[in-house]
Amino acid sequence: MSEEKDVSTTQVVAPTSRIVTTQQMEDAGIIMPLADPAVIRAANAERQRVLTSILDPDRDFLYSVKYVDRDGKQRQTMVSTRKEADDQAKHVGGVWSAHPKKSGVLKLAHALGIESKKVETTGLPKDPRATYSSCTYIATHKRTGRQEEGQGYCDKTEKAGMQNHAIISMADTRAYCHAVLRCAGYDNVGAESMVTDGIDDDFITIHNTIPVERARPALASMAAPRTINDELAATAPPAAEAVPAVATPAAATASTTASAPASQPASQPSSPASSPASTEGLITNAQAAELSQLLLAKLGSKDKARGWLMENANVERSLHVREDQIGKLKSMLNALEAP
Repeated sequence: MSEEKDVSTTQVVAPTSRIVTTQQMEDAGIIMPLADPAVIRAANAERQRVLTSILDPDRDFLYSVKYVDRDGKQRQTMVSTRKEADDQAKHVGGVWSAHPKKSGVLKLAHALGIESKKVETTGLPKDPRATYSSCTYIATHKRTGRQEEGQGYCDKTEKAGMQNHAIISMADTRAYCHAVLRCAGYDNVGAESMVTDGIDDDFITIHNTIPVERARPALASMAAPRTINDELAATAPPAAEAVPAVATPAAATASTTASAPASQPASQPSSPASSPASTEGLITNAQAAELSQLLLAKLGSKDKARGWLMENANVERSLHVREDQIGKLKSMLNALEAP
């Protein structure tokens, strides 16, 4: 006797669909993000890129090279320049990461408008009998009021013959740096992120054309083009397509005024198409990525690539190159010999 089931008599119950709101999820104890996760990821990546670009690779970082020795043990060496980190990593077959020194943290604090104040000290120098020093700093972002706490600790066991003043200074520096970096949202820089820093990502557009000290930069909505377009007020892109690529800001103003009709006032606002935030007439994200890779291949470093772009196209990033420039730039680069 066959045990096959008669599927014709089986009742199929359609699943019931329900729409669950964010508020309902939070009422159930599930904390939801304040923005779309894709936007948050793009914002974090762009923040890290901007913070890293403020610092000098050979003055403001301490490089940590991690590797596995012949005995299978994890090892770590510290160097002070990017070249030393690259050479050491290649020699031992490891990878490096970069950590800002006090000089770099001070630059970040000044650039971002962060103030840090010591609120507590234990051990040295208050207690002369102590063999350690511990400090606590509170860092405050002046524009938003955001605060983060940083703690630093140091004792005599860290290094043989360590004097009291060195212990006090080290604890103070560590506390200050931790507070500022936490307030800035800074993370350690990996080798890969620094090497590819000059190549434009095509993830989500983030527009930041608002002066830093006047208003907070706004994240682009999900309806915006899905590319990263760095337009910080500190490095303005080319003014308008009508202005020659090699023109200075003063020459651009003069040429625009001279070409205006006699009946039109020279101070009349420009059209939206000539706004620095406009992407009309610019190359696509794929073209920008291809141009970035060609720049690095032919010139060898992101600094040389930016300098070459500024000299030949009056822009610092490949995303700001116009469609009428891309062909000539690629021809010039292909004619160059790789370093």
